[in-house]
Formats: sequence, C-alpha cells, structure tokens
Amino acid sequence: PLLDRSIHRKLESFENDNKGRVIISHINCNHLLPHINEMRVMYQNSSVDVIGVNETFLNDAIPSEAVEIQGYTFLKNDRKVLGRPGVQGGGVGIYLKSGIKHRILAKSENIGIEFIFVEIIINSRKILIASIYRPPNSSIVYQPLPPCDYGLQSLEDILSQLLPLYNEVFLFGDFNVNLLDRRDPLFKSFHEILLIFLLYNVSVAPTRDASGTLLDLFLISNPVILSQFYQTNVDWSDHDAVFLSINIESARLEQTQKWARNFKNIEETEFLLAASQLDWSSIMYIPGINVKMDKFYALIESLLNTFAPLKLVKLQKNKSLNAVENWINDEILQLIEERDKAYKIWHDNVNKVKGDSLWIKYIEKRRRAKKSVVENHSKFVELNLDPNLPPQKLYG
Repeated sequence: PLLDRSIHRKLESFENDNKGRVIISHINCNHLLPHINEMRVMYQNSSVDVIGVNETFLNDAIPSEAVEIQGYTFLKNDRKVLGRPGVQGGGVGIYLKSGIKHRILAKSENIGIEFIFVEIIINSRKILIASIYRPPNSSIVYQPLPPCDYGLQSLEDILSQLLPLYNEVFLFGDFNVNLLDRRDPLFKSFHEILLIFLLYNVSVAPTRDASGTLLDLFLISNPVILSQFYQTNVDWSDHDAVFLSINIESARLEQTQKWARNFKNIEETEFLLAASQLDWSSIMYIPGINVKMDKFYALIESLLNTFAPLKLVKLQKNKSLNAVENWINDEILQLIEERDKAYKIWHDNVNKVKGDSLWIKYIEKRRRAKKSVVENHSKFVELNLDPNLPPQKLYG
C-alpha cells in the first residue's frame, strides 16, 4: 500500500529493517533516460545491491554516463529492432553495486523475450540473477533464438542449463502474464514453467495500478532465504517498484574508481570547428522524436570521445560519493514527499478521475518537484563541468 512518506524515506525504512542483508529491486521504468533523475533520487546512496530495469528504450547511441547511477555498474541488453515507427522500445538492464563480482552468462537476441542473465558473487556465494521482459504477444513457452556463442536455442534451454548450477536464483521482470487472472491465455503455461524449474513467485498484489494486473514478478529458487518483500507506487511509471531482501549477508565495497571525462584542456576553437563539421541537419529528417534524440546523443558523444575521452580515474581514499548526491537536497525530498501525498489522496478517492480537482493538485505538486529536480541537477552539472575546476574536484 501507498504510504504518506516519500519513496526515498520508504526505501530508507525498508533498508533499516534489512541492514546487512542483500536487497534486490526491480521496476519497469518505461523509458530510462527521461526518468534517470527519479531513479537516482530513489536508489543513489541506497543499500540496494541489485536493481533490475525493463523497457529501458536504450541503444548504442545513448552514452552510458547518461544513465549512470553513482555507486553502481550498469549492465544492459538493448533491443536491436525498432518497434513502432521511430520508437526503440524494449530493453533490459541490471545495476550492480560497485565492487560486486559478476559475469554475464547470456543475452537474448532480437526475437521475443528479452533478458540478461548474470552470475554475481557475494561473500563467496554464487548467485544467478536475470532481468527479463516479455513483450506482449510473444511466446513464454518456447521462444526460438538465433544461434549464439552459448549454443542455446530458447529461453527454456537457458533456464534448464543455468538453473541447476546455482542454489540461489532470482529472476525479475515484467512478464506480461497476469497471475491474478486464471483466464489469461498464458496463465497455465507460465505456471507449468514455474513447476518444471521449481521457481516460486513472491509477488502477490497488482503491480500495474491502471489495469489492476500482476505483471512484474520476482521468481526465486529458494524461498527459505527470503526475508522481506515490499512494493510501492511511483508516479513516474505505471508499474510498481518492488524490493526483496534475502538472508545473505551483503558485502558492500567502497568504490575506488570511476569513469570520467576531463573537460579542462578542451581548446574551444577546435571544439567548435569540429562541431560545425558534423551533420546536424540529418536529425531533421529522422522520423520519431526518440530516434532524433538518439542521433543527437550520438553526435555529442562523438565530439566528447574526441576531445574528452572517458578515462578510469581513482577516487580519493576515504572520500564518500556525496559530491554527486549534493543536488538531491532536503528541498527536493520534501517536494517529492508532498507530490506523493497528493498522489495518494487522489489515488485513494473511490471517485477519482484524471482531470478532477485532486488530480490537478497532484499535477501541480509533481510540476514543482520536477522543476526542483531539473534546476538543482542543472546547477550541479554546470558547477562540475566548469573547465576551470581542478581535476581532483571535477572527479571527486
């Protein structure tokens, strides 16, 4: 159920109840880039070890730092084929707390179900995790895949070959199978898969409020180690965020390195000349705003890679990562809390209609919160990209 506290404080309360335990979260973010600041507010400086995301809408043209969450390593599998004209769509990813050892085991290709399977090691325990997204109308029982390095031809092949190798398995994602409706065409076959592979679904309440459906699932192999499950509405996605804590001690390591760019020595004249020689006009003839933005990002990244390439730099010893979090201040958290309260009041009204007076009040609160987030983040970026800053402050 919705609480009167902001998501940030709700998550903080959940973490306090599960100190020392491994925490895994998942959300269908429904386009990651426009919501990355909201993601940062929710997860940055949190104790969540693993964050699964679905429908990222990412591609190779979007620079990785654009969706970075400080303190996490991001692993992703982008959809390679466009859906609707001009819309990338799809895509899955996993954020891992920096320092968690990992290796990618399998990625889906261009057909049907999308996934990324990863082995992580926490306190010498090997754990299998996967972020999975099943687009509507794609098969859940048998999904043929193009030939790949690991020689697997279907999602079932991957499950049958990987699951027996791990005692702890956590699969999370939007499966687009409503487990609250036995009339769902895939209800029976999905349950058969759970039985075949001895997987237990932890989610029990609707995760998509608009339709009252349970689509976002947490599938685990060993319910004995389950400690606590929690879910909450977020106003920037039509899917709930879900959290799971397990009775495995978390070994959180301090981040010692990060990828960064040095803007200090850019020669302005050469930079502007190179920028003027790029084909910016081609953006005008690309259909779809999302693809236009992808092309824009690709051109910007080509400039940055030439004049300020990414380099791995060391963070100062014993120095926290608070510099990146300074823009997430008490004012932002207060506005987010007010926004969430307004949303709860509208949401709990049995006669609620989008556009009514309570909805308008919520929209105004949301506008103020978003304005504060954008302004504070812009000031932070402007300050930290000042070419006159010494590198140690720029990278700190």
